[in-house]
Amino acid sequence: MCSLRKAGLNQSQIAKQLTVHRSTISRELARNSNQRLGYVPLLADNRLKTRRQRRTKLLSDKSLKTYVLSKLELGWSPEQIAGRLKREHGGETKICHETIYAYIYSSYGIRNRWHIHLRRKKLWRTPRASRQTRSKIPNRVSIHERSQAVNERRVFGHWEGDLMLFGRSGSVNLITLRERVSRLMIALYNPSKHAKTTADKIIQALWAKRRWVNSLTFDDGSEFCAHETMASCLQARTYFCDPYKSYQKGAIENGNKQIRIDLPRDVDFAYLNQRHVNHLVERLNNRPMKCLDYQTPLEVFEFYTQTGHEEVA
Repeated sequence: MCSLRKAGLNQSQIAKQLTVHRSTISRELARNSNQRLGYVPLLADNRLKTRRQRRTKLLSDKSLKTYVLSKLELGWSPEQIAGRLKREHGGETKICHETIYAYIYSSYGIRNRWHIHLRRKKLWRTPRASRQTRSKIPNRVSIHERSQAVNERRVFGHWEGDLMLFGRSGSVNLITLRERVSRLMIALYNPSKHAKTTADKIIQALWAKRRWVNSLTFDDGSEFCAHETMASCLQARTYFCDPYKSYQKGAIENGNKQIRIDLPRDVDFAYLNQRHVNHLVERLNNRPMKCLDYQTPLEVFEFYTQTGHEEVA
């Protein structure tokens, strides 16, 4: 626009050249012209940035700022600070925790290193991934439809399954399975996360034990989409945890924690194979457990399979 003005064009001609209304040009000149220098694009840009810059609540309220920063120094989280202020002011929201985060990660906050008082001390804030409310697993049956006898571990032959991922292994993972009563573990070296591959591996591992597979409980991951194939081949029911509630299958989660001791997330699977995994799981299955009255998972599993018991004594 500045060059057009220097070329001698009036506001209507400039507006036509820029394909905007002439009143837009008029407002721009009135808002951003300097009495001495006239219209200077750089000054116009700086004024625009100043107008658009939002002053956070903490910048305009010094007493509130002092309170918030003092609590940050004590190790309080922004949510704790905002919640405490609301309690102290009779339920009135004094400041939102997102406003505190906005200040911490503004140019003012970063310059003064307020982020180091947060628990994770990150220099930038990672956006939260959006959570899907609708599962992509067809014909899934909720864990809430599983019988109370199974939930209370009063019936033998009900399994939980999971997929353990590793940071340096690409798509290679471990499928882990655990019988709920005996706590017997099975771990399978799995070359991919594809649902069909995962289903085939589980069927192959449990085929010899299919008489003692009455149900399988998984989390809501898409790798278990072929659950109907597993259910048909093994003649077993399949159940799924609520999204983001993997604790609902606590047996396998606890088993995975034990495996993680020897196989941390950053392990390189190039040096591992099924034989290594079998050796690790064999040690776990032959380790006495307090919850089993110091019997081993293998001893308890063999008791039920050899005697034909299904109900837990």
